[in-house]
Amino acid sequence: MHRIPIAILGVCLLSSVALSAENVTKAADARWPQFRGPSGLADAGNQEIPSEFGPDKNLLWRIDLPAGHSSPCIWGNHLFLTGYRDRDLVMLAIDRRDGSVLWQRTVQSE
Repeated sequence: MHRIPIAILGVCLLSSVALSAENVTKAADARWPQFRGPSGLADAGNQEIPSEFGPDKNLLWRIDLPAGHSSPCIWGNHLFLTGYRDRDLVMLAIDRRDGSVLWQRTVQSE
C-alpha cells in the first residue's frame, strides 16, 4: 500500500540529486581555483579556447595590474589575484565580464 508513494518519493529525490549535480557541474565550469586549474592538470575541459591571442586579438578587456607572480583564480564571474605595489601586498577582485575592479585590499609591509 505504501510502495507507490515511497517509489514516487524515491524518484523525486533521485531527480533532485541529479539536477543538483548538473548545476554544480555547470558552476564548477566557471571555477579555476588554483594554479593549473581545478584538478591541477591545466585542463580546461570542454571549453573552447582561442587559437590565436595577443595584444589586439581575442581581447575582452585590459587593465593595469600591480607586479606579481600569483596565479589568478576564477570563481564564477570573479577573478582574484595578488601583486605588489612598492613593498605592500595587494589583493584584487575583478569582474571577469568587463574588467572592473570590484574591490582591493592592501597589506602593508613592515
